Amino acid sequence: MLEPPTSKTLTFAPISEQWTFKDCDRKPTAEDKHDLTLVPTKDADGPNEYTIFVGRVVAAYLMNQFRDTTGIRSVFGKDYVNTLGPYLVQDVQMIVDQLQATGKIALYYNAYKLNSAHLARITLLVNILHILNLENTVNGIVEKAHKEQAASVQMARGLRLEFEGESEEESESDEERVLDDLELRFAALLNQ
Repeated sequence: MLEPPTSKTLTFAPISEQWTFKDCDRKPTAEDKHDLTLVPTKDADGPNEYTIFVGRVVAAYLMNQFRDTTGIRSVFGKDYVNTLGPYLVQDVQMIVDQLQATGKIALYYNAYKLNSAHLARITLLVNILHILNLENTVNGIVEKAHKEQAASVQMARGLRLEFEGESEEESESDEERVLDDLELRFAALLNQ
């Protein structure tokens, strides 16, 4: 006669040991202590939010919910996508690599399964994500240039106010020196 199994309560420590070593044919030894990393124990089952987000982006693109960088920003939110853009490129490229290697992959989002028929579209998605990151970089450069230009204009206005109290001849010569100095600085920046 079979007896019902006794139940045991399992508990996990808040910190787990994670071993990293190159030779997968052996168990870690005392000499491998330098390769030991303590990591927080995962307290919830299943994929994390970001992994699900990657699946949502891939699925949305395959279902034609967006076709370009403007579309992805409108579907998922500008700030969210702009912040995660570099990571999305990397992770969607890993999906492409997996499809090229095995011809299939499962997403954590809605248990979607992709096969080699999806490879061309997912590769286009990687290109869109690269463009998204380039746009973010260019926009950042333009924004920085605008801020620097506004600061220069503010500085020039401040200098002009300082010169207003002087005689007109003194003021013009001082202004010319400041402008000459600004031109020299600008030329030096261009020559770097």
